[in-house]
Amino acid sequence: MADSKTSNADEPQNITQLIGQTPELTDLPELVQTEDFTALNSADFALLAAAVSENSVTLRRKTASMTDKALAIRGIIANADFFFKGIAKDGKAYDEWSKDRTPDELFTAYMALFGFYAGRLGKSKRSSADSKNAESN
Repeated sequence: MADSKTSNADEPQNITQLIGQTPELTDLPELVQTEDFTALNSADFALLAAAVSENSVTLRRKTASMTDKALAIRGIIANADFFFKGIAKDGKAYDEWSKDRTPDELFTAYMALFGFYAGRLGKSKRSSADSKNAESN
């Protein structure tokens, strides 16, 4: 039990904490939160998750060429940019935030955002359902 508390100690509880822990996210404009996702937002997130999963295989493969790894990073960045721009509350501010950044900066930023959103998608609905079930027992 102590291990789970220790491993979650650094996990951000909200987007503000995530931005504070991830310098690459400084000045990120406001994004729609998971509890406000539309069906299309959720579907687009599923596409991003698939891109991250598939491209991560290449990134972990020791025999992958530098070109293959660069293409895998590009695949993640392209899908993440599409998704996060789509949930930005101000598209122009998002475009400004994403300009003049290295692929490494973008990859780090997007992977932090992806992990944060992946951990929260559906969580508020499940928590609400769990609370209702507990009350009815």
